[in-house]
Amino acid sequence: MKRSSWLYICTLNVLLMPIFFGFDSVQAKKTQDIQRLEIADALKNSRFTPLNAEQIHELASIQADPAPEEIVRNSHYWVSNEHNHQLWHSYIQDLGGAYVGVGTDQNYLLAAWAKSSVLMLMDFDQEIPTIHEIYAYFFSISGTPQTFLDRWSRRYADDSAEKLSTHFTAIAEQLARKEAAAKNLSEERSVKYINRRVKRYVRHRVKIYKRTRGLLWRRLSKTKSKYQKLKIATFLDQQEQYEHIRDLWASGRVIAIRGDLTANQTMIDIARALRNIGETLSVLYLSNAEQYFLLTPEYRRNIINLPWSTKSYALRTMAWGSLGFYDEKEEYHYNIQTGENFVTWMQESRTTKAGRMLFKGRKLKINPGFSEMVKLPVKSKRKPKVAKLPNSL
Repeated sequence: MKRSSWLYICTLNVLLMPIFFGFDSVQAKKTQDIQRLEIADALKNSRFTPLNAEQIHELASIQADPAPEEIVRNSHYWVSNEHNHQLWHSYIQDLGGAYVGVGTDQNYLLAAWAKSSVLMLMDFDQEIPTIHEIYAYFFSISGTPQTFLDRWSRRYADDSAEKLSTHFTAIAEQLARKEAAAKNLSEERSVKYINRRVKRYVRHRVKIYKRTRGLLWRRLSKTKSKYQKLKIATFLDQQEQYEHIRDLWASGRVIAIRGDLTANQTMIDIARALRNIGETLSVLYLSNAEQYFLLTPEYRRNIINLPWSTKSYALRTMAWGSLGFYDEKEEYHYNIQTGENFVTWMQESRTTKAGRMLFKGRKLKINPGFSEMVKLPVKSKRKPKVAKLPNSL
């Protein structure tokens, strides 16, 4: 038999299979072939005091900042490109208190080390809070760090996508019904609106999972391996740290929202909410966000207004080669600054760039790639302008 004839027959068999055996049979076989992970039970005992109605309302009332006209490099930073967070480990370990941070996976690493009691995740890219929704669901159904990691693996990709679709469908239907009711649509139009809204909502989130799955699996696997070599436990290999993060989500102590460090809504709302629920801020993780804006009056106000605890730190990276890189391949300078020192610089120094602030106030630690802010700014007759809080506050 000629090769072309053989290929024709094979192709014909594939096309005719659903007709001879039925579409349901083919679909059933595909479903049976999916490698599945079980859904874990909810945590039996929470380490946190349950939030009361007023506290729940405070966290729910945090509003997002307006969407930016564009995002940095027109790219979504699905995973951190920083690889040396261990430099901050001894400073933040077991600090407790509230945690505010930008970005994705690195926040869970740092918050688990700090044993944070509230986790405020923000990013001006709306897709980052969306991927935290996926994280939240995977934490809720995964009883161990390994199971959580497996949900991002190729082996269980179909199972994870299927579970996400079911999970987000229920959420989307509830949201869509509220929206349809608010629009006062007719019954026929309401049904069409809800179906369309649910389809779009679910499809978008499953698409993000499929797009990022491999990237996140590699990132999380490498993070786990790195810190095992350094003999530093993480939420990816220690059950206690993993359950801490899982419990934060389960107890409603995590907020993931679009926010801008320099804007007039989210940061102010976070500060207000933390005060009203009786929390102080122990860790502010900035990544290298300060590279992309000046130390504006609004940013100064937002930093000064945070409810810093007596022992608190701001963590930042800076891609300024003149500061010195910890790892030349990574090209980041790591810095740590107490909350008190940070507030003083925002109140007293007219320096307009965070990098310049570091040049004036840092003390090198270990090597040129890691520094601590210890110096205070030189007082000047003219203090920097600090924006006022809205009248409502």
